[in-house]
Amino acid sequence: MSVSESKNFSREELKCSFSGKCEIEEDALDKLQALRDEWGKPIKLSSAFRSSSHPRERLKPNGPGYHHGKNGNGGQAFDVLIAGEEVPPFIALAIKHGFRGIGVNQKGEWNQRFIHIDTRDKYACWSY
Repeated sequence: MSVSESKNFSREELKCSFSGKCEIEEDALDKLQALRDEWGKPIKLSSAFRSSSHPRERLKPNGPGYHHGKNGNGGQAFDVLIAGEEVPPFIALAIKHGFRGIGVNQKGEWNQRFIHIDTRDKYACWSY
């Protein structure tokens, strides 16, 4: 089942910036909300749901929407703007709350650094 908002995350910040669709898996959003509750401070998303027509999704080697979009296991990923000393404790808390896919981008401008988290079945970690 998909949902489009929670206590701390609005449809506006969860929707696809390209198509306007918002089909986040309920389990993934529940995990994100639990992570936010324990984190105790705002979590700023740079990306959540992406439709298969989103330009970044169309370029993926596994096909569009595998985690961010609605294609098989889609609607289960979030890119969180976070940098510096907050990154390690945030990753630990994300894993505690059931996020198994962790992508780390800590290069470039400070305000563009992010951590990708998703609820895939197996643990995976990578850098951008």
